[in-house]
Amino acid sequence: LECPYPLPSEDVKPMSDAQFEAETGLKPYYSAEEIRNMTKAASMSSTPNLDCDENADECLAMWTSVEELVEHRHVRSTTSALGDHRELWMEKVEESSLTIMLRCVAMFGVTASMVAVLIESSRASRSAL
Repeated sequence: LECPYPLPSEDVKPMSDAQFEAETGLKPYYSAEEIRNMTKAASMSSTPNLDCDENADECLAMWTSVEELVEHRHVRSTTSALGDHRELWMEKVEESSLTIMLRCVAMFGVTASMVAVLIESSRASRSAL
């Protein structure tokens, strides 16, 4: 899903769970109790019905006039974002490479079997004529 309130890339600093906790002192997730409380509070509050034709400033308050091309953003690689978990990430990459190789072998086997069935079917139909 696309963020409904996009921010310029300089304003956003993605962090891992450990980095967030170290920098803010807060847990990087909500407990089940906190989620229940927020859901209950959100369901009780009424959202204002904005008429954007009448009050455009209120509707556009979250937007800025800053534009940037997404292609030019610098995005950290997955390995640098993982930090201490690099070894686990490498295991998953190796595991997925093995999975890909096995899928290719299986696909080749299925294709060869289908070709053999088609050839046999073709021979059977020729001999029937």
